[in-house]
Amino acid sequence: MNTPRLDGDRIRGATWLHEGESLVDCKLDGERRRSNSASYWLGGVSAAYQTWPSIVHAYLAAVLTYVRTGDEGPLKKTTNTDQGAAYLPRSAVARRGADHLMQRLEHWERGTAPAGVRFLTAAVDVQAHKFRVNFFGWGEGLQSWLIDRVEISRSRRPEGDGFAGLDPGAYVEDWDILIDEVINREFAAEGTGERLKPLIVGCDSGGREGVTINAYEFWRRLRGKGLQQRFRLVKGDPNLNAPRVRETWPDARGKQRGAGKGDVPVLMLNVNLIKDGVYGDLSREVPGPGYCHLPDWVPEAYFDEITAEIRTPKGWEKDDSHQANEDFDLHVYNRAMVIQLRAESIDWAKPPEWAMESTKRLEAIKSREQERIRQRSPDRPPRTNFVTQWR
Repeated sequence: MNTPRLDGDRIRGATWLHEGESLVDCKLDGERRRSNSASYWLGGVSAAYQTWPSIVHAYLAAVLTYVRTGDEGPLKKTTNTDQGAAYLPRSAVARRGADHLMQRLEHWERGTAPAGVRFLTAAVDVQAHKFRVNFFGWGEGLQSWLIDRVEISRSRRPEGDGFAGLDPGAYVEDWDILIDEVINREFAAEGTGERLKPLIVGCDSGGREGVTINAYEFWRRLRGKGLQQRFRLVKGDPNLNAPRVRETWPDARGKQRGAGKGDVPVLMLNVNLIKDGVYGDLSREVPGPGYCHLPDWVPEAYFDEITAEIRTPKGWEKDDSHQANEDFDLHVYNRAMVIQLRAESIDWAKPPEWAMESTKRLEAIKSREQERIRQRSPDRPPRTNFVTQWR
């Protein structure tokens, strides 16, 4: 196939436009900017270094990487080098306001996992006297559904005729409520009867004085219950060039008020990169890979919070017109848990059991149990107690 190109003859026969000029009915129009020097620029598709198919292939491969991981690096590279164009972050190209998002609401029962959800994650934002929690369902191609949004403001410490208010910075025992209310909370899968728990919970480890120390101690308590892998502490990474998620083991021994002893893992998050991916997903308008399904039962404040930040050259920052951004942060923490699960690399034609459709997962569990039963020898004599049966 002959690929059209701007060869030397075509370039020599082209009409070169100065800044300020344009072509109208094949005639020059406008007044050029006066300068002592003249230079001209051609986009990458006009250059002689690559074929058009190779440029298109590089672009589509970069788009696929972005869809799967939210990483815009390859897109920026091919736009700058192959196309010879300036790159704008996806969030700047397609910024969506609260009103736009509210126009595409869907209905499903709050606290249930809609059809299409394969697995769940949860995220916790620690505030002065409450936990803010968002539960997300994830499906094929990492479509997402917000399935519940809750605030926990009461502890289980008796006070008068009820329970005392939550104080995560003062009472480590107040964190225990997260075990039943978040880590082990079950959601009904629509249409199957299966009960789903979050595979993993991400929790902010910073905040007011005492929060970090108690967060570390709570994780140690979870380790004693065998729940440590399902609850991960997170913290923003100040290094703008850091990976989106990396595991660290803080060790502050020797410092006056250090919480880390090298025994508690903390996931450091490059929140700018993850927010780029989240905002790109929120900007998708057609259901498919990465699309965010939004429920009709959330209050208007939710949409204000997920659009509370704007992308600047220095990273994501709060818009002056917004105060709260917790829902945006919680979406980011949930996405970080997806990255930690390595769910971005799932082959959806052959997913792991935890990412299967509910019916197929139940079949796999049933088949595995039947195989265990078959492996038991039916002819094997029952065990006897030698001490009592030898006589």
